Amino acid sequence: MKTNRMLICTIVLLFTAAWIAPAQDTRDLMSMDLEDILNLQMTVFSVQGLTQRETPGVVTLISEEEIARSGARDLIDILRLVPGFDIGVDIQSAMSLGIRGIWAQEGKVLLMVDNMEMNEILYSCLALGGHIPVDMIRQIEIIRGPGTSFYGSNAELAVVNILTKNASALNGIETVLRGGRSVEGANHYSLSANFGKKRKDLRTKILMHFGQSVRSDRDYTDIYGTTVNMLDHADIRPVFCLAGIEYRGLKSDVLFDRYLYGQQDGLDVILDNPVNVSFNTLTVHTRYESPLGSRFTLTPGFMYLRQEPWKSADQTALENDFFYHEIAERFRGSLVLKGSPAVNFQLVAGADFIRDRARVSGDTPEDQFFSDGRSHIGNSRFCTYAQVFYTKGRTIPSVGIRYDRHNVCGDDILPWVGISQSAGPWTFKGLFGQTFRAPALENLDINPELEPEKTTTAEIEIGYQLKNNWICLLDIFNTMVRGPIVYYYDPESEEELYGNFGNLESSGIEIESRLRWKAGSLNLGYSYCRSDETIESYSVNGQNGLFLGFPAHKFALNGCVTLKPHLYLAPSAILTTKKFGYATLNLDDEYVTQSYGPALLVNVYLSHDRLFGRFLEGGIGIYNLTNDKNPAIQPYDSGHAPMSVLSREILVHLKYHWKW
Repeated sequence: MKTNRMLICTIVLLFTAAWIAPAQDTRDLMSMDLEDILNLQMTVFSVQGLTQRETPGVVTLISEEEIARSGARDLIDILRLVPGFDIGVDIQSAMSLGIRGIWAQEGKVLLMVDNMEMNEILYSCLALGGHIPVDMIRQIEIIRGPGTSFYGSNAELAVVNILTKNASALNGIETVLRGGRSVEGANHYSLSANFGKKRKDLRTKILMHFGQSVRSDRDYTDIYGTTVNMLDHADIRPVFCLAGIEYRGLKSDVLFDRYLYGQQDGLDVILDNPVNVSFNTLTVHTRYESPLGSRFTLTPGFMYLRQEPWKSADQTALENDFFYHEIAERFRGSLVLKGSPAVNFQLVAGADFIRDRARVSGDTPEDQFFSDGRSHIGNSRFCTYAQVFYTKGRTIPSVGIRYDRHNVCGDDILPWVGISQSAGPWTFKGLFGQTFRAPALENLDINPELEPEKTTTAEIEIGYQLKNNWICLLDIFNTMVRGPIVYYYDPESEEELYGNFGNLESSGIEIESRLRWKAGSLNLGYSYCRSDETIESYSVNGQNGLFLGFPAHKFALNGCVTLKPHLYLAPSAILTTKKFGYATLNLDDEYVTQSYGPALLVNVYLSHDRLFGRFLEGGIGIYNLTNDKNPAIQPYDSGHAPMSVLSREILVHLKYHWKW
């Protein structure tokens, strides 16, 4: 009742404000043509900024306008439409990404918000699903493939950099309200409030998000046959706040993130009672960009990160023997040099020193301390890197190198080479790069003999632009992960362990077609990947070429049509072929695979950007229109059964933006 009253009051306030606010012109969100979009600059690849055509790598740029028109509820809605990206489930209901068939949960994909890392540092995991709010996003820049030389550990398979709305774009107050309900009775609501203002050289912003949703509203059955309905045991309650200030060359950001959710699925067997899990993060990032002569800028920076990942520390967790509470910290000092050492050359070079440490909380039982009964663990690493771009003419080559030294795992030298070339309507890109993932704090505590896993990727992209409003892209890739760090359980010692095992190899193609015209846009994507070499934990028995948990083929469609001025209809659809997961045990207590799919996920969103004036936008969306039951699967053999997705959901969205 209290929640319903809050929703009603907020809606009334928004409509009232829209009536009394003075009129103001707004940007026509459908006015940008394809040429404008392709010429938008991205910093995720070069730091200094290159367009999508110029970037010598396979990249995807998603604008604020595209996100708003799509009606995306969550970051997962956006990333699933990207070729090569998919979603899997881990223990304790945690959702994460698969990249080109390879499970990327533990340290194989780097997610950043305003260049602040979101991966937790105990295991390098990334928890998604109702977590990162979309209403504060200005732009998402994605590297589909290895991170460039200035990205370190975790940038093996992809880099996702989320840039939030800045003070100049906000120039006032923006409030966003969402409310909805699924056919099975799950409530969904969220409230975002964004403020930004620019005064001369001073820019300030405060972004806040509060919400509640449900992971699933259907039954979950573990591999032993026990069933529980998740409607009342899988709620998600995020709090995400970001404050930033800029004064001339000085920039400072503070991020607070509390991702709290309920779960009863545990590791493999359903728990007796629901247990709360939270990922708590506090990040402070400060840097100062100063001119160094006429050609260069030098930027020293410092980042402090404090996390409590996978936290389950209440009485219910103790009663279920599920207590976990460790506090991790990272201290990072950096120095970045960028500029033009000569005409038509861009240089990015730098150095980082990182110190990670963790300690058990004061309420942790002694039998859950670190190995050898220690209450503290830690490690450090130092790295240097350099990357050069030659930007004259239509051919842009790039070369880079990175050196990393880990105080436990030793050192690595990682090369990177890329090129982009355009000739009339044709574009060509090629790259060869090596990246790595260093073992995280908990990995090394469990097995100090672990070595970093190293990934080698080769890619070719060919593009052809038809007139000014249609472009087609073909990407061919091969990725090899050597010595992947794999979790496994030893039944004899009853211990959870990590080790380096064999190789993971994925190869395939990705095809995109982007069409944009005066009244709308249409994006079509297709991706295919096959397992050329994989370890047993990630393979499907009797199915050569498939990775566990992920389909070989994925088709994605999303578009937007202007029905009349300021009224837009945006459909999206994802079609995947069958995938395999472990759902039960046989009489010998061995995992038994089961096929799921094909699956079709359809969303439709209707929006208007000038409701009762020029300050209020609104929309209504239907998600999972077909009420598809295709589950998210654990992409390795650890005993967690597939988890059903949320049923059909109807969601209403209101946005009020007052500029002054």
